[in-house]
Amino acid sequence: MKKYLILTPNVCGMGGAELYTLRRCTHLKKEGFDVHVMVAYHKDYFPLKEEFGNTPIHLFPEINMYVAGVPNTRAINVVDEMIKIADCHEGALIESHTLFAAEWGELLAYYCKGKHLIYALTEHKVSGYRFEPGRSIFGYKCKRGEFFGCFSSALSRIFDRNDIPDNYVNVGFDDSELVEKSSPALHIKKGLDEYVITTVGRLEKVYVEPFINNTIAFAKKHAERNFMLVIGGGSQLEGYEERIRKEYQQKAESIPNIRIVFTGYIEKLGKDLFDFTNVFVGLGTATINSISQGCLTINVDPSSKNMERVSGFFGTDTKNFAYSDNGVTYSLEEKLEEALFADADKSNKMKEAGLKTYNDCFKSEVCMQRLDNIFNTIKVADNGNIIRIPFYYRLYVIIGLKIYYTISNMFHYKC
Repeated sequence: MKKYLILTPNVCGMGGAELYTLRRCTHLKKEGFDVHVMVAYHKDYFPLKEEFGNTPIHLFPEINMYVAGVPNTRAINVVDEMIKIADCHEGALIESHTLFAAEWGELLAYYCKGKHLIYALTEHKVSGYRFEPGRSIFGYKCKRGEFFGCFSSALSRIFDRNDIPDNYVNVGFDDSELVEKSSPALHIKKGLDEYVITTVGRLEKVYVEPFINNTIAFAKKHAERNFMLVIGGGSQLEGYEERIRKEYQQKAESIPNIRIVFTGYIEKLGKDLFDFTNVFVGLGTATINSISQGCLTINVDPSSKNMERVSGFFGTDTKNFAYSDNGVTYSLEEKLEEALFADADKSNKMKEAGLKTYNDCFKSEVCMQRLDNIFNTIKVADNGNIIRIPFYYRLYVIIGLKIYYTISNMFHYKC
């Protein structure tokens, strides 16, 4: 059976990367692959455990480390264990999601005579990566067309260069993943005259508090209308959700035309949340979910200060699930006003543009097939020099990292 190995930080969370990995596994198994997921961190219970089913998930903490920072014997053992545990053989396909994982992916591909695709689900900068062989691997893979981002302009951001090929495949989403009713149940009733503005995501995300403050200011400016602000999601930080709920619900008490609803942690996101939403604001997977339901959607631009700017309406102003396509950004107020005062014809056209963008660019099978096709252009890993680490260089890295972490821990302890 054809082997496919995915190297990723973890699958025990509930974010976009974890959901993508689940979709990728599901697709590949339908295509007849024996899929193995290698993670740096794992726990027995996790939200997607049932969905992953019998997909083998193997723990290798080294995936989140520099290869040169691991003793040579252990590094060789890690690769040997991966090959053995997955019964890997010549022709295996390997996909890595981070810069750390990419080092291990290239090492693994070389020793099992496989093909390795770096599909970066993060925007960590190559310029900030400290050691070899990673720095050489990244440029080498990019030059060979074996390094892809998950949105347009991703690679130019990762490499901090404008002359990098715009190689990317959008993170796909299948709207059948959305259940009809969210779980736990939302129990949200929309008033007849309320205009509903919604977001979904972990509460500690950078954009959330500025978004709440800007929406409150927007409501105060338009005192003639009634608004409901729905904040979907919880927090992994102890006490954070309680603090943010108390602070902003108290603020809303003094403003008669807005009420703020915090849903808490949503285990399964449902179509019902988008049914009562007039305009959705967010970024990433959440906004892809939104346009798939024909919901008017505004994308936050992550490159703006405190993420307070937006790249506009998804499908109309931008085809990117986060950044602006042309560098133009807007204030949230500007786009909320455009949504609020749009007549039915304009609003429907923007919703249709979003839905078309989803069907053309983000539908899961379309994106998965594009990733599959990339492997037809990738060569078998055969460059031993690119992964070679001289003994003294490895020793230098290991000792350097030990000193760095010792000092860091001492400073943390004193603080």
